[in-house]
Formats: sequence, structure tokens, C-alpha cells
Amino acid sequence: MNLAGRAARDNIRIKNGSRIERILFWLSFLKVTHAASPVPAPMQPEPERQGIRAVALGFWIGPVGGRPWSALAQVAARTALYNSPEFPMKDLHKLLLLCCFAGSAADAAQPAYVLENTEVRAVRAESMKRDYRVFVALPESYRTSTQRYPVLFVTDADYAFPIVRSIAQRLSKHAGFEETIVVGLSYADGDTGAYSRRRDYTPSVPGGVYRSDMPGRAPAVGQAQAYWRFLVTQVHPLVGAHYRAAMHRKVFVG
Repeated sequence: MNLAGRAARDNIRIKNGSRIERILFWLSFLKVTHAASPVPAPMQPEPERQGIRAVALGFWIGPVGGRPWSALAQVAARTALYNSPEFPMKDLHKLLLLCCFAGSAADAAQPAYVLENTEVRAVRAESMKRDYRVFVALPESYRTSTQRYPVLFVTDADYAFPIVRSIAQRLSKHAGFEETIVVGLSYADGDTGAYSRRRDYTPSVPGGVYRSDMPGRAPAVGQAQAYWRFLVTQVHPLVGAHYRAAMHRKVFVG
């Protein structure tokens, strides 16, 4: 099998591996082609042969580490292409690996995006033996006032909470609506959204055949009554105890 065939075969074998595995593979491939190139030296000078492979590797590694490291890796590769053997291939290997690892570390250090004036509380539904999260968005004036605010409870909070929070803020700022505390009700931890909402938001067991989207778990429906008891006995008291919420002025949206 020629070198191209070996590269294709090995690449298929590792295409689902980790980034590090792929990097190590291509570095070893550079070494193999350097030793086994069938092209005579006069037709393909050694620095150029190394550089061509290095440029390909630089363009492949670049996206792994991110844009700044992509540029650095490609500059290093072109240096090997146009310079003399004074720039050894083994040093290029080290530089490209450094670019990749440094870029990955820089990406990992990026801060997460956080919605202002929001909190997350974990709640254990004891009667159902499940864990949920409660997302809370406080009004802009909450920190500087002593008033109590109406509460807007929102289901499907995993996607709906940031949307409803933004709408509530905009209405209070530009349309004269009263500020509210927005409380998002998450899906159960470990459940897909479809599985959790079909079980918790349906009041009865409907007819027909339902398939579970969670392998190994049977479909679950018709448990809205148990979920409602969890909201009334655990979530409502939690919100009333920890926030200046006017619990007699609450709205449930879902």
C-alpha cells in the first residue's frame, strides 16, 4: 500500500478519536513521509518537502486551537517551507503542538455568558424522587427597593426563561408594565425536554402509542397532578421565603 493509501486508511480509523490522537497521528505521518519519500532529493529539496507537509499540518491544526493560534501555526509552517534546514522539523513539531495546546487552554479559559440579576436554585421533588432547577430573574429595581413584586412562573424554562425574562424587562421599561419576578421551571435533571414535559405537563394518560426518546426508559405521561403538588408545596414556598415576592399575585404561563 502506498503512503497515500496508508494515510487514508489510518485517518478513517482515527477520525472519531480525540483531537490529541489526530494530532499525534499526523505528526507521526510527517515523520514517515520524511523517511520514505520516493521522490529524489534534486526534484524535491528536503526543506521544501518538509515545509509542504508542515503547511498542511499548520492549516489542519489551526482550527483546533482557534483563530490566533491558526495564524501562528501557519506562519511557523511557512517558515519551514521557505527557510533552510536550520529550522529542524522536530522543532516545528513542538511549535505546532504548542500552538494547539495553548489555543485549547485559551478557549477553556473563556468566561460563560451570564444573564444579569438571575439565580439558579436546585430543588429536590421528594414525592417524585426527581431533581429540578428553578431559574429566578429579579427586576432591575430589586436591589435598591423594598417593595414586593408579582411573580411570573414559566414552564419549559430551559429555553423559555431567557426569552420571557427579556420580554418582561422590555415591557416594564418601555410600555409601563409593572416589574415582575420571573421564575423559570426547568425540566427534570437527566431527562430530555420532550420526556420531562410529556410526563409532567399532561394531566391524564392519552390514548395512542407513545415512544420514549430516552433509551432504556419506558414512556411516561399523565403525571401533571403530582408535578402541580410539587410546585405548590415546594417551589411556591421557596420563592416566597427567599425573595420579596407578592405570592398572592402570581401568574403561571406554559
